[in-house]
Amino acid sequence: MKHPTGIGSFLLIAVILSIFTAAGCDENGGGGDDPFPPPNSLATRLAQRGQTAPDGQATFAGFLRLAGPSTGGLVSFVSLENITEDTRRLVLYIADAGGLMEVVKTGDTAPDGGGIFRSFLQLIGVNDQARVAFVGRTAESPDDEFGDTEGYYLGSEEGIEVLVLEGEAAPEGGTIFKLCIPGFLDCAYRYGELSGNGRIAFVAALAGTDDDRALFIADSSGITHLARKGDPVPGGNGVFEDFFDPAGPNENGQVAFVGRISGSSGGENDNEGIYLASEGGVIELAREGDAVPGGNGIFGNFQLLSGINESGQAAFSAHLDG
Repeated sequence: MKHPTGIGSFLLIAVILSIFTAAGCDENGGGGDDPFPPPNSLATRLAQRGQTAPDGQATFAGFLRLAGPSTGGLVSFVSLENITEDTRRLVLYIADAGGLMEVVKTGDTAPDGGGIFRSFLQLIGVNDQARVAFVGRTAESPDDEFGDTEGYYLGSEEGIEVLVLEGEAAPEGGTIFKLCIPGFLDCAYRYGELSGNGRIAFVAALAGTDDDRALFIADSSGITHLARKGDPVPGGNGVFEDFFDPAGPNENGQVAFVGRISGSSGGENDNEGIYLASEGGVIELAREGDAVPGGNGIFGNFQLLSGINESGQAAFSAHLDG
C-alpha cells in the first residue's frame, strides 16, 4: 500500500467514498486521461458502490463507518459488500489515493482465541503508521446467537492485536463489564482517538466492584488505570463519580476528560470539572463554580471538550453563571 504525500482537506462518504486533496489543479486542468477525477476536481475516489473489492470476491454495496484522515492522509472505512445475491460481508480497510488495504472482515478469526469477527461497530481512529483502532464484536462461531463479546482492537498490515476485551481483569480490581455504557436512551462508547504510538483512552463499566466506572489508557501491551470512581478529585473537594468525553491520548499519554463529582461541598453547583490525567496522576484544569479568567462570571456546566494537544492543552466550552 503506497502512503500518500498530500494532505486531505475534506472527506465525503456516500455511494462514492472520496478523499479531497490539494492535487489535480495543474495548469492543464488536472485529471489527465482518467475520467475520474474530472478536470479541476479536488476529489480522488477511494471506493464506489458497484466496484469490485480488492480481493475480487465481492462488490461494494455501501459504506458504514469512516475515520480520518490522519496527518499524512490515511483514512479507514467499513464497507458492506455483496458476495452473492444472498450473502454479504463487512470489511474494514485502510486507504489513501494509492489504493485500499484490507485489515479484517467478518468471519475472520479474532486474536487470542476470541472466536470470529461478527461486526465492526465503531472506528476509533487511524494514524500515520497505517494502524486503525476499532470496536469489534466477536462470537465463538457464526451460529452463536447469544455469545457476542465486544473489544477494542488495533489493526494493520501485520494483523490484528487486542487492546481491551469485555470480561478481562481491570487494573485496580474488578473486570471489564461493558465497553458500551448503558444510558437513559441508548448505549454509548466513551473513547478518545488513536495516538501515533498506538494508544487509546476509554471509559469502561466494571463488574465485581463498587467503584464501577474507570478511565483507562491501553495499547497492545496492556491496560493502565488513570482514574476511577471514588478517587478523590484534585483539591480534595469530593470524589470522582463518572468520566465523560475523553480526549486524547497525546503522544505523552495525557488524556483530558469531563469528571462528574459526588460529595462536593457545593452539591450541584460544583459537581463537574475538566481534568488532565496521565500515569503520573490527575490535575484540574477547570471546575464548576470557579471564577473564569478575567473575572467575568463563574464556570457553570461544561458543554464540549473537543481535544487535547501535545502540550496538554485542552479546548472546551462552558455555560457561565453570575
